[in-house]
Amino acid sequence: LQRHDDAALRTRINAAVEVALPIFTPVRWRLLPPALAAAETARIADIAAHWIEKYERPRPAFVVAEIEWSLPLTLAGLTLNLKLDRVDALDGGGSAIIDYKTGKNSSGDWDSERPKEPQLPLYCATYGGTLAGVLFAEVRRGASRFLGWVDTGQGIKGAKTTELAAQVEAWN
Repeated sequence: LQRHDDAALRTRINAAVEVALPIFTPVRWRLLPPALAAAETARIADIAAHWIEKYERPRPAFVVAEIEWSLPLTLAGLTLNLKLDRVDALDGGGSAIIDYKTGKNSSGDWDSERPKEPQLPLYCATYGGTLAGVLFAEVRRGASRFLGWVDTGQGIKGAKTTELAAQVEAWN
């Protein structure tokens, strides 16, 4: 992200959107008039460009280590296949689990006995590596943000700083 100027980055974003569009339900796109489909394509690219510029580029250095990573979990004889949206290897050590959302989320009760939104704490308790961050990436027009917890020194805008290892131990 850092090595591309704005024009080159926008070219890559536009190309990525074009590659991703066939993944959407074909019926959805077939029903849209061409002008509306073009406007929706541009809107998706604009949201992605804003996210990268305001939230990804300012972060401390990282490498995307996993995308849509399947992680098995067995609870009370039932095996679940968790799917982590993204895991980043952080330059300062450890990993960050990132779950993309288009709606509002809350991490406010993750430290309670029964969190209302346990998805990310469950990922953390199952993840075998050293964690330095657990975040929702809320990506939507006009209201994008990171929300979650990071270890001290990670410097991710919107994330609460905490002793994450101790919290993960409590979730286990």
